[in-house]
Amino acid sequence: MGKSLVHLVVFVALFFGLWYVLKGVSWMKTFRIQEFTEEKQEQVAELLLKLHRANKGEVDKPEVVDHINRIKEVLCRENGLDAQKIQMHVFEDDVVNAFALPGGHIVVNTALIKSCDSADMLAGVIAHELAHVQLAHVSRKLSREIGMSTILMMSGGGEHLGTLKEVLSTLSSRSFDRDMEREADKQAIKYMQKAGGDPRQLAWFLEELSKEQEGMPEALQWLSTHPGGKERVDYILKDTPKTTSTKGILAQEEWLALKSAV
Repeated sequence: MGKSLVHLVVFVALFFGLWYVLKGVSWMKTFRIQEFTEEKQEQVAELLLKLHRANKGEVDKPEVVDHINRIKEVLCRENGLDAQKIQMHVFEDDVVNAFALPGGHIVVNTALIKSCDSADMLAGVIAHELAHVQLAHVSRKLSREIGMSTILMMSGGGEHLGTLKEVLSTLSSRSFDRDMEREADKQAIKYMQKAGGDPRQLAWFLEELSKEQEGMPEALQWLSTHPGGKERVDYILKDTPKTTSTKGILAQEEWLALKSAV
């Protein structure tokens, strides 16, 4: 009995001693696992944008780009975000879509702009994608679906075309999980409120797309990659204060100029 007790004490002591030693080991360094730093995110984003530009034309018309950047700047300024860390890109594409890339890059398709009835409607979508960026959803999604080791390999040099295509497809045509989508929606509501926009416009945008989904499936990429349309409409409207007072993200003449430019 005495020996058993001694053996137990020794075992427990060894266990906690080993645990204490292992606790102090930097496994990140030991196995050379690197973090997805801002620099590496930017490297991956540039590779993805290069690939996307090879298939779709990026719009550089000032009357389009300037107004999209204006929406971004208003959202960032009124919410205390660094607008310099967010880069907007407009692509000529007949698919209604917007999506976030690593490094704070947000892609907006011309079809999305055309489908919106107001500047606040477009701003609501942009605010949603901005929320995905600020909440680090992009890197979490890539880590889960692609594997961070693969992503880091891409940023280390070489243009792994197959992996690039998979990453671009993951970000542009596959949804975030339900919790991330709801989190981004709730954050977008706050962004819109502080910027003087109407958060309900995002819900109305989703509602309109839902009505048209059966007739135009190929043109509703943004809705299909952000599932739960009816549910989201309901909780966005529920979470938006009924006393919402809005001045609008863009002046009406700015919005009309943007619409006519695309």
